[in-house]
Amino acid sequence: MDMHISVATRLLIVGLSCAASVDAQFPQYTAPGSLGVPQKPTRERVEAGVEAARWTLGALKLDPRFRVGDVGYNDNVFGASDDGERISDLTATVGAGLVAYSNFGPDVIVSAYLLPEYVWWQDLDQLREERLNYGAGVFGFFNRLTLIADARREERQRFLNAEALVPFDIQTHRASIRAAVDFRGPFELFGAIEAREFEHQGNRSPIRVELLDRDEAIGRLGLAYRFRSDLRIGLGAEGSESDFPLDPFGRSNTALGPLLEIDYHREGLSLALSAVQREVEFEAPSRRTFSELTGSLRAGWQAGHRLQLDAYGARSLVYSIAGDDQFFAEDRVGLSVGTPWGRRFHVRAYGESGSNRYRSVSRAVTSREDDVTSFGGELDFEPSPRLLLTLAASSTDFDSNQPGLDRSVAVVHLGLRLGGDFQPW
Repeated sequence: MDMHISVATRLLIVGLSCAASVDAQFPQYTAPGSLGVPQKPTRERVEAGVEAARWTLGALKLDPRFRVGDVGYNDNVFGASDDGERISDLTATVGAGLVAYSNFGPDVIVSAYLLPEYVWWQDLDQLREERLNYGAGVFGFFNRLTLIADARREERQRFLNAEALVPFDIQTHRASIRAAVDFRGPFELFGAIEAREFEHQGNRSPIRVELLDRDEAIGRLGLAYRFRSDLRIGLGAEGSESDFPLDPFGRSNTALGPLLEIDYHREGLSLALSAVQREVEFEAPSRRTFSELTGSLRAGWQAGHRLQLDAYGARSLVYSIAGDDQFFAEDRVGLSVGTPWGRRFHVRAYGESGSNRYRSVSRAVTSREDDVTSFGGELDFEPSPRLLLTLAASSTDFDSNQPGLDRSVAVVHLGLRLGGDFQPW
């Protein structure tokens, strides 16, 4: 494989780079193929949750949740290089809980959830763990004002990043406020602010994962114009601040940059783009900067009920564990194709490629570049609106310009979900 992503592909990535929401500005791990899956708007998810709730207790609506997820086999749990020792194992996650909704008048919904889980591994008992996820939110959908405020505690066992496909327990505390005001006419004022705290738990590996613990604050403000052709264009600014309390190497940083959002939905076509020209300044003694266009895009075409085609691209800044003061720019482009198979089955396949380009906050060098290729697919079976079975498989290959760092990971898993989305909003 060519060690450097082509110039044409780089131009395509830059042209497609965007960021859909404040909540997705700094993804440290993005699962292969996930960028090609359309995300439902918060309002649609909340209102659908209220409508589908199974139990009513006065003004309170309750909806149970149950899932058996990530049932499968991982052939390289700790992401060993091709020359290293590969450890494989079977795993499964079991979760159950409750989501509550209550209407405060015709325009306000209050919701809360409690969703405990247990992660099981057959042989790697150090990875077995209990997790607790909970949150609460207030959702106001008024005539000309949308106001959303929520707070969550999320605990997930997931890969650290594309560089270290090793499962870690990552706890996130977050609180956010989002608002949009429709003026009389086509103009909209929008803004958001979010605070997050990340805490990483070790799994008996030598990775100094605690150096990635950090606090982040992100805010954006802008003005949008809605055309009658279902096109929305927004201009604004986004700023952020990240503080690494345990990292002595200067990766704490601030960033500020212009923002562009474009949304279009009509007659089977869709486009969601929001680009930030990110100017990141690190606190290392050299005060180096990262200046690039970042984010993600999904452009979709639906041909009746038979075919869903999605093209997507992304670029993000990811903090590395390869060196004490490193980070890398993660680029991805991909194509996803989905189609129904009978009345209750849906099949999707995807392929994507890109690169991880490593940099240092204290030295003007680019010491490493990994080319990344992923293929995968999934089969969904939905015998009823509240029951979903999923079979998925993926294979990812990393081709590095540094010796001993080529590696590959293949994952197969089965999932079952009873009720609505396990993450309700």
